[in-house]
Amino acid sequence: MAEDLDIRRRILRVCRRLDALRFTPGSAGNVSARGTDGTIWITPTGSVLGEVRMAELARVALDGSAPTRGRPSSELKVHAAIYRLRPDVGAVVHAHPPACVGFALARHDFAKPTNFEIYVTMGIPQTVPFAPPGEAGSALERAARCGDAFFLSGHGVITIGPTVEKALHRMENLENFALATLAARALGGAVPFTRKEIEAIHRYTDSVGLPRPRSAPCRKA
Repeated sequence: MAEDLDIRRRILRVCRRLDALRFTPGSAGNVSARGTDGTIWITPTGSVLGEVRMAELARVALDGSAPTRGRPSSELKVHAAIYRLRPDVGAVVHAHPPACVGFALARHDFAKPTNFEIYVTMGIPQTVPFAPPGEAGSALERAARCGDAFFLSGHGVITIGPTVEKALHRMENLENFALATLAARALGGAVPFTRKEIEAIHRYTDSVGLPRPRSAPCRKA
């Protein structure tokens, strides 16, 4: 289908961008997008994202069953779980930008919002308990109800969005946030928004037609 050809081309462009940013060293990272018929297009297992070819992209049913073509990423179960839980999600990006990975290794808990752009566009980044690659589905499902950016403890980072480009932009913004948070520590640490500031942010999102971001991390199902 012409629409799916366009989706596959966009996945490849995002893969090239991630590689250029050095967010996916070696074979780390994977990208997927929801196809026009509800199936999933996903990068192949063990692939170097900067070198992936269109013919290598795998196509898989939404339930994550046997692929109709190709050899999907080992993180397929995680991608499929997000798509099933969030009908609004059109793409998933999993990468390893260095500053973000540092927070994932430290298993940092982003308990309160400190950055306007991140809070408005992604909510509070969620920290997901450790699980081997491809096995974070249940924990990630709980987190996916509460935001659009996930630090996988001891591993990497996932961002989601309505399009593959939006998920990529969130990944770029998240890495900038991680770097800024580290810089803020040299000045005494990032200061969380006060209740009045959060109320002001909510008035802003209401006025421009954006959904209200969550004001607390989601730790329960």
